[in-house]
Amino acid sequence: MDEQKREKDPLEPKNFIELDDTLRFLSLREIILIDQLLSSVGSFGEVRLTVKDGRLRFAASTKSYDALKWDHLEVDAEG
Repeated sequence: MDEQKREKDPLEPKNFIELDDTLRFLSLREIILIDQLLSSVGSFGEVRLTVKDGRLRFAASTKSYDALKWDHLEVDAEG
């Protein structure tokens, strides 16, 4: 695989970004998880975060479809 085309692993130490001390709650791993969930919902959906005992415990995403523009082939193809 071409080195330039390979996607970077954001958790590799050489790919870390320097963050200001303003982050008080989320780790880099959690930020990446949330970003991936937000990307997965497409043009319409939601991401829910659940905090338990002062820590991020659960993250869930829901992809939604516009019922007025629904095409059964699109939903079937995605699972």
